[in-house]
Amino acid sequence: MPFSVAFTNVMPAWLNLKYAYQNGQVTDDVFAVAEVIKVMALQRTTDIYGPIPVSNFGQTENPYESQETVYKNLLTDLNAAIVVLKEYAANAADARPLQKVDAVYQGDYTKWLKLANSVKLRMAMRIRFVEPALARTYAEEAVRDGVMTASDDGAWLKSSGSVQVYNPLEEVWNAYNDTRMGATIDAYMNGYADPRLPAYFKTCEDGKYHGVRSGLSSMLKADYTGLSVPNVAKDTPVVWFLASEAAFLRAEGAMLGWDMGGDDESFYKTGIELSFLERGLTAAAAATYAESASEPQAFEDASAASTKYNASKPSSVSPKWNAGAGDEEKLERIITQKWIAMFPNGQEAWSEFRRTGYPRILPVLVNNSGGKISTSKQIRRLNYPSTEYSTNAEAVATATHTLNSESSNPTGDNGGTSVWWDKNPRL
Repeated sequence: MPFSVAFTNVMPAWLNLKYAYQNGQVTDDVFAVAEVIKVMALQRTTDIYGPIPVSNFGQTENPYESQETVYKNLLTDLNAAIVVLKEYAANAADARPLQKVDAVYQGDYTKWLKLANSVKLRMAMRIRFVEPALARTYAEEAVRDGVMTASDDGAWLKSSGSVQVYNPLEEVWNAYNDTRMGATIDAYMNGYADPRLPAYFKTCEDGKYHGVRSGLSSMLKADYTGLSVPNVAKDTPVVWFLASEAAFLRAEGAMLGWDMGGDDESFYKTGIELSFLERGLTAAAAATYAESASEPQAFEDASAASTKYNASKPSSVSPKWNAGAGDEEKLERIITQKWIAMFPNGQEAWSEFRRTGYPRILPVLVNNSGGKISTSKQIRRLNYPSTEYSTNAEAVATATHTLNSESSNPTGDNGGTSVWWDKNPRL
């Protein structure tokens, strides 16, 4: 459960470091790295649920705060960490005090600074429909201070030194035999003849890549086990943040007229190139793909089930940039390629879908929400966990009231209620 993971795994460790920092036992640079990790964890948590209890963590009373408050406080904390990391990257670039325990960058503060600024850019873009002026300010600051620009800037959690990392997705698809390629990414990547397919998935017995529709009312597991599984082993690094995402964020900002240091088309093509490099492919292959006029294809159900759930193609957008298109077509193209490049970072892909409405996805087959969740708009957030209701019911009731007050669709603690930043006027 994302809620419990954030508060049982991340926040207690962060709190111990905070106390050590306040007592002079931890240096500024170490605590700055801890702040970046905290911000990333809590940004994801609040994006899932909305209001969460943060500011008074570790104290007897730790009330839920609005997502607006959480976001703005996290951005303040991130800015403070950036100041410290900027100084260390400039003056002690070769220092590696965290080398043996840093499973992301092996103590390289220059790259931690790029990650911090890239997270800032992500969060800035996340709030652009609810706080456009603030979003632009933070986005332009992040770019000026230096975001990820090279494929090896990406943040991958991997075994390093004394730290052993096992990719949890491998256990889900292999040990539990559960996860399979989705029908939507099947339609897009097969339609595009995307060269990244072998990096993402394994072929089926027919040598092709096949997915499964979401929201099946009933299914026999054996009917779907033959479909494509993620190409993820135990030692496959876990994606935190990739340089390709930063490029696509800059493409969207440039499209809006923000100072991103270049134009939308260039950053869009850079995002594709970086994604290809991140997956072991070449810049030449990326350039060819970026000129492709191919479109997503219709989904053909290749499962062993007796009933086939085929679907028409979800979109007509191609990889090839169209400079003369309107902003919506440009945005769809940017987010579609960003969504593909993010794989398997499903959390951020879902958040971007909620924020923009892209990519166009195949709807669930059966909606069991009783009308609380729109089939076309899809789920907007997760309910607070039952443990919060059993141990903290009064606080959850207050949190639900806060959630409703800042939502564009206030329907209570359910999947149909939008979070604070989810206010795209087109959706």
